[in-house]
Amino acid sequence: MGVSGLLHLAAGLLLVAIAWLIPRRIAGARRAAATVLLLDALPILSGAGLLSLATGRPLFAGLVVLALSAGFALADYTMRQTLREPVVFSESVELPQVFSHPHLYLPFAGPGLVVGGAAVAVLLATALLVVEPPLWMPQPLIALGGIALIAVGMWLFAREPCLGFAARILYRLGPSGEPFADAAALGPFAMLLVHAAIARAERPERRRALAAPPVIGRASASASPIVLVQCESFFDARRLTPLLGSDLLPAFDDCVVNAVLSGRLEVPGWGANTMRTEFAVLTGIPETALGYDRFNPYYALARQPIASQVWRLRCAGYRTICLHPFDPRFFRRDLAMPALGFDTFLDHRALGGSSRPPYCSDPDLARQV
Repeated sequence: MGVSGLLHLAAGLLLVAIAWLIPRRIAGARRAAATVLLLDALPILSGAGLLSLATGRPLFAGLVVLALSAGFALADYTMRQTLREPVVFSESVELPQVFSHPHLYLPFAGPGLVVGGAAVAVLLATALLVVEPPLWMPQPLIALGGIALIAVGMWLFAREPCLGFAARILYRLGPSGEPFADAAALGPFAMLLVHAAIARAERPERRRALAAPPVIGRASASASPIVLVQCESFFDARRLTPLLGSDLLPAFDDCVVNAVLSGRLEVPGWGANTMRTEFAVLTGIPETALGYDRFNPYYALARQPIASQVWRLRCAGYRTICLHPFDPRFFRRDLAMPALGFDTFLDHRALGGSSRPPYCSDPDLARQV
């Protein structure tokens, strides 16, 4: 390899380095031990290495990983600004939802920026793939073999005894469990890997501790119906400022006055993570008992029966029904709600249409209830 070849390779490596550094800059990542830095760089290096091996084009590989890394950095920055939380490991289950429900995600990052940036990246990558001469003989079969080895390694490390061994090693890195702190101390990619591995290792014991009781009750015709209404966007705004009149919510005030019991319920209600609030209301389980699964209890924890108020009602003889006016696969409620104890889970299709699609209004829901 001559001087031009070395410069060619150096340019590709520079793109890879930039791809690694941009998310670290967003996360405010600090200096760390070499093992931590290597763990944080591992996804970028693996992707760039396999692409370079498959195509023989280091510039093309560097641009692809840079584009993907920039997309990750944009998502991380947007979440930090809007939700006051960085990207966490459980977001992986939501990635397909960006494409199936883009109207819920793209407005926060800017549709023009996302679509335009993606289009430019695709055009540049295509041009480089055509124009850039291969620096060495492309080895796509070897690259596929490398992907297969990585897949096998991930499968092994996702199961015992390798999982427990990996978790014990990762504990030594000193993760705090707080995304902001760990992203800064370990780097954003290392934080995702560490949190995901430890969460998976801790999950079986947590499931055993939170397992639902057996249902032994029988339906009773005399049982009084119980209706729980959870309104994602409603709150008493008078708590924010005295400038709002005391007569702002007369119907709500009537409910409070005439209720047998009223008050505040402490739930994790920050941001758009409605599954956290739902889980807290339905189970009464505090976040401190969920460990790393608190970021999205529906991600994996609530795929097996979890102790909840719903299961307790079933034990008392109630038939339990959940009505959620949206795509049942969103946040995988179609899997989580039965695990939380609901006999029947109804989605937007049960409403027979909406007066304001794609959303269902409160009157639409009230009529169904």
